[in-house]
Amino acid sequence: MNAILRYLSYILFISAFFRIIPIFSATYYGESLTPYLFGFLVTVTIATIIYIFSNFAKHKPLNTARAILLTALSFILIPLISSLSFLPYTNFVNALFESVSGFTTTGLSIFPSIDSLPKSLILWRATTQWIGGFGIILVFLYIFTRVRSSDENPNEKVSISYSLFKSQGLDKSEQSFRMTTQYLGLIYVSFTIIGIILLFISGLPLFDSIVISFGSISTGGFSVGDHFYSNPFQLAVISLIMVLGSISFVAHTKLVSLKLKEFFSNTELRLLLLLIAIFVFSSLIIFREFGIIIFQVISALTTTGYSTVNLTGLPLYFILILMLCMMIGGSTGSTSGGIKLNRFYILFKSIGWAIKKITLPSTAVFSFKIKEKTIDENNVFLIQVFFFTYLFLLFISTIAFLILGYSLMDSAFQVSSALGTVGLSTMPLDSVPIIGKVILMILMLFGRLEIFPLLILVKSLFNRDN
Repeated sequence: MNAILRYLSYILFISAFFRIIPIFSATYYGESLTPYLFGFLVTVTIATIIYIFSNFAKHKPLNTARAILLTALSFILIPLISSLSFLPYTNFVNALFESVSGFTTTGLSIFPSIDSLPKSLILWRATTQWIGGFGIILVFLYIFTRVRSSDENPNEKVSISYSLFKSQGLDKSEQSFRMTTQYLGLIYVSFTIIGIILLFISGLPLFDSIVISFGSISTGGFSVGDHFYSNPFQLAVISLIMVLGSISFVAHTKLVSLKLKEFFSNTELRLLLLLIAIFVFSSLIIFREFGIIIFQVISALTTTGYSTVNLTGLPLYFILILMLCMMIGGSTGSTSGGIKLNRFYILFKSIGWAIKKITLPSTAVFSFKIKEKTIDENNVFLIQVFFFTYLFLLFISTIAFLILGYSLMDSAFQVSSALGTVGLSTMPLDSVPIIGKVILMILMLFGRLEIFPLLILVKSLFNRDN
C-alpha cells in the first residue's frame, strides 16, 4: 500500500501544477482566484501528508495490480479535490458531478447555463478533460521515465513504467511502450495546439478555440456556452480533432514517425471510418439532414458528446443509432470511451472461431487468429466478461432511472452516455435526484477506468490481505 501512496502523492503534486491555467485565466479576466488557489493548496497539502505517511514504511515497486489500484484511486481522489473549485457556484454533489464528468472526459454538465459561468471556470472545466484525456497517470509516466536518477535500479524503473502503461489500457508490447513514452507528450500537446490554430483560423475567438480544442482532443465535450456552433468549416475542424482523439496513441506514433502506410492500415482506424460511413448513410434513410447526421455520429462514436441540435427533437431511429455509437466508442488506448472498437472486432471474429471449435473433436487444437496473429483465449474470455459486465451495468442503471420516474428511452440513453463517457443528454441533469447523480458518477468512473480497475479497488477494500 505504501508504494501506491507514494506514487499517488507524486500524481497529486502534478495535478496541482495544472491549476496555473485557471489562475492565469482568472487573473487575465479579473475574476476570483480563490477557488483555484484554495484547490491548489488543498491538493499540495494532501499530497504532502500522503508522501510523508508513505515514507514511514519500506515500499515495494509497482506491479500491474498496484498500478491498476493507483489509477483507480487517482481518478477518484483528484476529481474529489478538484470539485472544490466548483463549490462557489453550486452545491457539493453538483460540484463533484461536474468534476468527475471532467476528469473522466464525459462532458455531462450539471449547470443549466454555461453562459453565466466565469471564463476561468469554463477553462478549468476544459482543463480537467484535457488532463483526464491525457491521463494524469500518463503525465506521471512521461515525467517519471525522464527524470528518475540513473543510479536507481533500471529494472524497477521499467517495471513501474510498464505497469502504469498497461493500467491505462495501452498496448502492452515492449516496442509500443518505448514508442509511446517517446512520443506521447508530443502527440497530445501538438494535436491540441494544431486544433487551437485551426479553430482560430476558422473564426472562433482564441478563448473558444482553446476550450473546444481541449474538449475535442480529449473527446470530453465540455463547451464554451449554451449554444454550439453552426459554421460548417468550424464543425469540420472539430470533427477532425474528435477523430484524432479517438485514435490509439500507439497508432499516432506511426503518424508522428511519418509511417503513413502503417498508420492507415491500423485495423481500428479503418473500422472507425467504416462505422462512421455505415451509420451516416443508414441514418439518411429516414433523416435527410446530412450535416447534423455526420457531426452527431462522429461526436457519439468518438464519445465526445458535442451536439448541434436538441436531441429530443431527433427521430427515434437516429437516437438508437447514436446509442449504438456511444456503446461502441473509439480505439483502445485513445482518449475515447465506450466498449472500444478492438473489443467489438474480436468479439465479432470470435463467433466464427467458436462455431468451428464446437464442431471439432475435443482433443483438437484450433487457435483463434486475426490476420495471422494468434489471440490468447484468456484475452477473449476477459473481453467477453467485460462486455457482459458493461451490459449488466447498463441494464441495472436503466432500471434505477426507470424507478426514478424517467422514460425507458431517456433512462437508457442517459446511462449509455455516462458509461460510454460521451456527454450527450436528453434530460436536464440539474433536476436529477441525488441518487441519480451518484449513479451517473459511478458509471462515468466505470467507463473511464474500463470497469475492472474500479472493481479491483472495491474488492481490495473488502480483502485487505490481497
